[in-house]
Amino acid sequence: MALKIRTSPTDHITFDSAAFIPEESTFVLRSSHAPNISIQIDYTLKVISTYQGADYHIYLFKNSLYAENHIYQVYERLIDDRIGWIFPIQALTSTSHSYVSNEHFLQYAYVAFEKLCMKEDCIRAKVPDLREDRMLDIYDFYDDDDIILILCKDKTGKIDKFNINNYLPSLFKYGYFFIDTEKTGTFRNPSENEHYNNLDVRLNVESISPYLYTENYIYNLFKHYLPYENHHLVHFSLLYQIIEILIEKIFSSELKKYIERLSDLNDSDTVRFFEIKEDLLGLAKEQERIKKIFNDYLRQSINYGDLKISCDSFLEKAGVLPTDSITKSLYNVRNILFHGYRRVNQNMILDIKTINVEFEKIVVDLLNNYDE
Repeated sequence: MALKIRTSPTDHITFDSAAFIPEESTFVLRSSHAPNISIQIDYTLKVISTYQGADYHIYLFKNSLYAENHIYQVYERLIDDRIGWIFPIQALTSTSHSYVSNEHFLQYAYVAFEKLCMKEDCIRAKVPDLREDRMLDIYDFYDDDDIILILCKDKTGKIDKFNINNYLPSLFKYGYFFIDTEKTGTFRNPSENEHYNNLDVRLNVESISPYLYTENYIYNLFKHYLPYENHHLVHFSLLYQIIEILIEKIFSSELKKYIERLSDLNDSDTVRFFEIKEDLLGLAKEQERIKKIFNDYLRQSINYGDLKISCDSFLEKAGVLPTDSITKSLYNVRNILFHGYRRVNQNMILDIKTINVEFEKIVVDLLNNYDE
């Protein structure tokens, strides 16, 4: 793919090459189909170009609470190494941010700008009208609030089965919404993510569990649903589908264990048989499987205190007694919203929105830490 310019309501020119002119600090875009027409895009930053664009991935995100100086080094948890940078597109056109003289950042910035000029398949771009002076800027093709994630392929190559989709929940937790090449729509209210942005110079990301790689709903959730959904009830329902996925997987995993236990029984093991039967009946209860998510199927424990507090606050207003576990609290909220929403008044909706904010963070932690 490549950048395009509209020459009439029905025609456009595709620019399939981009050359940097050092003397003018300008990228010149040309088309093999219209060699007499070219456009120029100025480059503002100091040029350091020892990196090759083919050695890097580029992706576009949104973060409604971004600032020009929100420039972070991206580290991957598994290999504990810097794999790239994430920064607002405005950092490519400004000389007033903190990294304007950082040579490592400038290397990545140049590669990112070059790749934007060539428009790779994985990113979307606008199609502006051709201007008489043939001078455009990068914002004619991209939004001024776009966020660039650029990763080194040599580093991501050290990660088994690297796929950016597996990192979307982790990035989402920091408030970064992936921009799909085809999706259009209005991003949701930024206030729901405002407390995710407490970062220093490093943004640590991690993949979802390998046991979940085949669950396409996870990718759709963070690509197509959550970034655009503002309604509190739909929001909760979308998140709760992750719980449904996990308890289904847990049921399958536990069932295999029970079958193995049954196969080990002999004719005289009547007591053990009934014990297994009782355990299996317990497993059939959704609340028991939710309990197993938090107690038995996580690589490391997670802090769900804020989610429980927000759930209990909502339940109190709904006339439900406080619970002693996150399992019961979340399950009771689920039952009210799915089966008793008629009991919810306008004063309780803010509580549901608070639950959703905390539930999002817990869902990401569950996806990253799920372990069989």
